[in-house]
Amino acid sequence: MVWIFLFINALLVFFAVASEHVTIGGGIGNTHKNAPFVIEQYYGVFSTICLLMTTAFMNATANRDFQYGMYQFIFTSPIKKRDYFFGKFIGAAIVSVIPLLGISIGALLGTLLAPALDMCPAERFGPTDWSGHFFGILNFGIPNVIISGVMLFSLAIIFRSNIISFIGSMLILVFYAVSSIFTRDIQKEWLANILDPFGAKPFQIMTKYLTVDEKNNHAVSLHGELLVNRVVWLTIMIAILVFVYYRFSFNTKNVKAKKEKVVKDTAPAVITNTTFQPTKAGVFSWSTFWGLTQFEIKAVIKNPTYIIIVSIGMILLITELTSFSGRFGAVQYPVTYDIVDIIDGNLMLFMIGFIAFYTGVLVWKERDAKINEIQDATPIKTISLFGSKVVAVIFAVALVLVAAILLGIIAQTLHGYTRYDLGVYIESLLVLKLLSYAYLVVLSLLFHYLINNRYVAYFAFVMFVIMNSFIWGLLEISSNMVSFNAKPFFTYSDMNGFGPFVPGLFWFNLYWGLFCILLCFGILAFYIRGKESDFKHRWQQAKVQFRQSKMGLSIALLAFILCGGWVFYNTQIVNHYESGKNMEDKQVDYETKYKKYEHLAQPRFYKFDYTIDIQPEERNMTATIEAWAKNKTNAPIPELHFTLPMLSDSIKLNIPNAKLKVNDKDLNYRIYTLNKALAPNDSIKITVNVVSITKGFENEVSFTQLTQNGTFFNNEEIMPNFGYNANFEISDKNLRIKRKLPKRDRMPKLDTNNLVARGNTYISSDSDWVDVTTTISTAKDQIAVAPGLC
Repeated sequence: MVWIFLFINALLVFFAVASEHVTIGGGIGNTHKNAPFVIEQYYGVFSTICLLMTTAFMNATANRDFQYGMYQFIFTSPIKKRDYFFGKFIGAAIVSVIPLLGISIGALLGTLLAPALDMCPAERFGPTDWSGHFFGILNFGIPNVIISGVMLFSLAIIFRSNIISFIGSMLILVFYAVSSIFTRDIQKEWLANILDPFGAKPFQIMTKYLTVDEKNNHAVSLHGELLVNRVVWLTIMIAILVFVYYRFSFNTKNVKAKKEKVVKDTAPAVITNTTFQPTKAGVFSWSTFWGLTQFEIKAVIKNPTYIIIVSIGMILLITELTSFSGRFGAVQYPVTYDIVDIIDGNLMLFMIGFIAFYTGVLVWKERDAKINEIQDATPIKTISLFGSKVVAVIFAVALVLVAAILLGIIAQTLHGYTRYDLGVYIESLLVLKLLSYAYLVVLSLLFHYLINNRYVAYFAFVMFVIMNSFIWGLLEISSNMVSFNAKPFFTYSDMNGFGPFVPGLFWFNLYWGLFCILLCFGILAFYIRGKESDFKHRWQQAKVQFRQSKMGLSIALLAFILCGGWVFYNTQIVNHYESGKNMEDKQVDYETKYKKYEHLAQPRFYKFDYTIDIQPEERNMTATIEAWAKNKTNAPIPELHFTLPMLSDSIKLNIPNAKLKVNDKDLNYRIYTLNKALAPNDSIKITVNVVSITKGFENEVSFTQLTQNGTFFNNEEIMPNFGYNANFEISDKNLRIKRKLPKRDRMPKLDTNNLVARGNTYISSDSDWVDVTTTISTAKDQIAVAPGLC
């Protein structure tokens, strides 16, 4: 398991260093991808991500002797308590540090291979500086393993419980989350420096004003606020370790005999020779399923561990809700959709950990209690056993969200805001967010039943969630049909509700829901019942199970294919979208092909007449624009060049006495040749017809400016501009290097004599002051507002 974790860490860092599409710990801008600062930052981030890994190692080391009943032999052997206690801890700590070395391995391999494999230009890398690796291990790797390891090892060796150890890791994350709140207020940064157990906040505060050159050439040594943080937390943890050492004993506590309760005499049970014949053996029973579901739900929510974990999550949320209205001294109303965003943002990592943990608890509950063979022998259908666990975890997640909603309402009330918008709470959290978490529940259960190893399944689930967030960008795939649990981006507003996002959200949720049903069939096929747990035997049983459930599996597969076909038809055929790679390629082609026309003399607009018809309910719009342009140069203009906006497929240009010479539909560029060159000071009328029709639903909603209520768009979104538009170029310096594009010209210096540079405003380069007349028609219950004469 150690080497698997080492490999995964090395792989993640390799792609972060070698690719522009993968970021860990935030963007690095123009800093070298292998700079000492970057490597050190990776160690800080991964020592937090690998907390679950440390939990597994510490918990397994502390509990192994008790789990397998060997502690009696070991405790009676001639071994010193000191050697046993500290030997176990130091051994587990060393093992926990080893996977972090994958950061250095991945960074070194990425530096060497990325230029050779043409993944990233050589200019993005500097010389290998070992100080970043050294201080990464010294400042973050070793201290964070000790800090988290002491807490987890102490809890495990005292309580001898996997659950208590997990709670300890959650508490560490709470300290980290609370510390991040204080970084928003510059006067409370000293609190963040102390409260963060991982040292990330003092590192962030110490380096926020570093220049690119400093980041490229110097590592952050152990000094200042970072040194104080490390000393404080290491001192506390070493004191805890010593305290636990003196409390630990080889002598197990004697269990006091309980007084027997006096039981009143009762009539003896009636003995009968009647053979019991189960009436529902081997068949699905709703009453049995409901009974098992109630049992599993009570086993989760009535357990003190659940209450403790949920309380930790709520404490984390409370710390955020008490400070959200005073960011940087600004005051804002605690409107419901802001509260929802706070709940979602702060509980996301908590809920992923919650789902990973509780799915594991329910899967291994019977095996931990050593009653799994008894349950496996019962005539209860596997679907009842499995389904009850799924419902129980989803119900437990829903209760957490309900508690978060209640806290949100209380926070609004305490801030004097009583417009609660319960519908927004329910739709955002108890529908959309709960569905997303339900899909993760099924996925986590799949890992547990396929892998059949608690800790490897935990780590595999977390790694899948992390990889799923960036691997598709690395592969240059943007479809929401591929990335698990992906749905169109959406936002809520008071004016428009969820507006144009509803159809896409519905169909993509249905799509992923049906996919998870297929996963459930896979889980049922590999569900472990009996002693045979090797994969070969389970595969044979799975094939039998697939044959037995072929009717239900066929129906689910057909429904998934039909739904997927409908989603594909709407997102790939009826509507088109540009992936990030396609857009990047087009920007490169646009600059390469038409940059030569950047300084070509063109007319300048001086008058516009807009006639716009908006149908908000259908999200449709038609517009007719009559524009007048004048040649303000001293030479005739024989050709008119246009860069079209994104709605170019539905734009028609009508120019008198002009012939279309170039119509580049891919790059939205047109060239018209005038029958007679436009003389200096002459004007020309250009008529533009624009149609925007909403068809079905998209992979990501485009042209969100056109919506059911509150449509807002600017002229450049419907009106072509003259000539080459430099705003369409790739602006990122590093990406331009990778795509072998020349360095962009910077904005000219201030010079009153440079009339060419002063000839354009920051808004556009094809007009000066203009006369505008606008006519807008819309729904009768809406009011149109536009600049100019209306």
